[in-house]
Amino acid sequence: MEANQALVKRYYEEVLTKRNLQLIDGLFAPDYVYHYSDVPPGLAPGLAGFKQLVSRLLSGYPNLQFSVGEQTVEGDKVISHFTARSNPPIGPVMTIPADPKQVAGSETIKGTSRDRIVNGKIVESWVHFDMPQPLPQVEELPPEEGNK
Repeated sequence: MEANQALVKRYYEEVLTKRNLQLIDGLFAPDYVYHYSDVPPGLAPGLAGFKQLVSRLLSGYPNLQFSVGEQTVEGDKVISHFTARSNPPIGPVMTIPADPKQVAGSETIKGTSRDRIVNGKIVESWVHFDMPQPLPQVEELPPEEGNK
């Protein structure tokens, strides 16, 4: 149980906060499935799409910091409560507009993840961000280099 909690916490601390994207392949199963709220349209399925999502998120929030709070274990799942803090985004990211004045509290976002762990790898995740309401229209992000 503790190893599974540490695995999920490592993702938030080392991949997202420290921006070590190379760790994704070591932490996540090759057939990983993600269920995130407010995912931009046009991402590939599976681990490839997840890597796109993480890359785009981090490029939009250059100083994004995650802190993991309470974690609980339910069978093969780790439930984590986290807080993400950043300066306002440098462009449209996910469903947050580029102008932070349009969304109160856009610099601090709380969320919950439910990650299923099998054989020491994250195989499936459900993530919900507690976004301010109402949200603006989803803004489609420009394609990444090489995906044009």
